[in-house]
Amino acid sequence: MIDPYPLHATLRDLGPVVRLRKYDCWGVTRYEGEAIAELEGEILLTELARSVRGIAAVSEPTVHLNNSLRSFAHIPLRLTAA
Repeated sequence: MIDPYPLHATLRDLGPVVRLRKYDCWGVTRYEGEAIAELEGEILLTELARSVRGIAAVSEPTVHLNNSLRSFAHIPLRLTAA
């Protein structure tokens, strides 16, 4: 892509967080969206730490070509309830 700015402007017009179905991920286009995503991640990890006694890797993680967040179903971990 030679000039990404028109695409970025279009995405920003759609909102701070945009679903990119073609790539099966979310795009964060503004600072507000980034702040919300970071806060949600902190809340998720805090609750996970409270409800899990142990975490063990069960296989090698899959390497992806993009930076998108994947669902927990794709993370090769085994959780032990507290």
